[in-house]
Amino acid sequence: MTRPATSSPRQLSSLLLALFALWVSACSERALTFGERLEAGDPVRGFQRMMALQCARCHSPRPAVDRTQCLGCHTAIAEGRAAALPLRAEMETLEGWQSRIWHYREVPSLVGVGRLLKREWLVQFLLEPHDLRPRLSESMPRLPLSEQDALDIASALAAAQPTDPYFADRAIADFRRPLPPLTAGDRARGRALFEDRGCGTCHAFTGAVVAPPLHADRLEARKLQLAVDLRHTRHRFIEEEVVPWLLDPSHRKPDAVMPNLDLTYQEARDLAAFVIDEPLEATAPPEPIARLPLLERRVTYTEVNERIFGRTCVHCHDDTGLGLLGDGGPGNVGGFGFPARGLSFADYESVLSGYLDDAGQRRSLFERDADDVPLLVRVLLLRRDEEASLSDPQEPQRGMPLSLPAVTAEELQLVESWIAQGRPR
Repeated sequence: MTRPATSSPRQLSSLLLALFALWVSACSERALTFGERLEAGDPVRGFQRMMALQCARCHSPRPAVDRTQCLGCHTAIAEGRAAALPLRAEMETLEGWQSRIWHYREVPSLVGVGRLLKREWLVQFLLEPHDLRPRLSESMPRLPLSEQDALDIASALAAAQPTDPYFADRAIADFRRPLPPLTAGDRARGRALFEDRGCGTCHAFTGAVVAPPLHADRLEARKLQLAVDLRHTRHRFIEEEVVPWLLDPSHRKPDAVMPNLDLTYQEARDLAAFVIDEPLEATAPPEPIARLPLLERRVTYTEVNERIFGRTCVHCHDDTGLGLLGDGGPGNVGGFGFPARGLSFADYESVLSGYLDDAGQRRSLFERDADDVPLLVRVLLLRRDEEASLSDPQEPQRGMPLSLPAVTAEELQLVESWIAQGRPR
């Protein structure tokens, strides 16, 4: 009678090792979930990426003025501090600028945002930015970021202490307060508080039915401009932070512009319930923007430059050093993570000389695409799509002007007419 074959201890050990190796291999090849990738974000890489992307051009912790600082330069112009500007400006010139400068005077601060906002929301917003502040004319541009970049930056913001030099120089203690036991928030009481305390004076709440705001003209423009549409709060805010924020905004974020509403704990809970849980109506789809017919009158470069190129485009595209960024601008010498394109709007010849494509070859701004639309017109139209959230976030081309309001229908008509007439000087 034959005995059944048995494995030796050595063979069993080899088999177990082989199975373990297969399991380890399978684990290492398994695609990480978004949550796992989020936890693996590297804050050090995130800070380095923020520096490379030149976030401080706009999100500076203080209104410093240097040759690449949008916010500081515009603040100095608005306040008449000619000596603080990176270029010489006579008072008469400065007064002329003051009548035209309204962008980049108020920009959301990054101080403490990582403690208030969900990291997963930060990642999504960095990759696909959209308008959060209806009364702020500029918006976050779509920068050249990979998902890993966004994960790292979100981790950096979450790890940042309010005392980090990049963000602020005001030291604060740990500002978490123990909350007493609360009953569940009441949406109806929260809606009444929203209206009684005048929250709608600063904040839009798209999709919620509330009474119209009062006395908006009495408030500082800064508070109005930086106020977020509360429709986004349920998606962006860490829920446990909403009540502490409502109780004392500046205790949660040292430079908060939102005032202390002097709420009780229960009132804060009720208001939070309204903002977080109130059913919202769907937003209406944006109306398509019609292109106006070409002008029959003569349009010259001088007119187009005075209305558009010299007012807006030169901020990022100016090789004379006159641009308010003072360094040639990111659209010319490179910046915000974008490569140098050698595109200047400093004068007529510069505009006609075009830009550098990805291969480093000179291309005309007036080349037409498959739809017979010149490139310059195409990017102006694309900015309108971006504002209406109609653009493809995977589209490599960005709309222009980057982060600023799209040109008006009349300004676009002017550019198109100038091109159609052969671009006369």
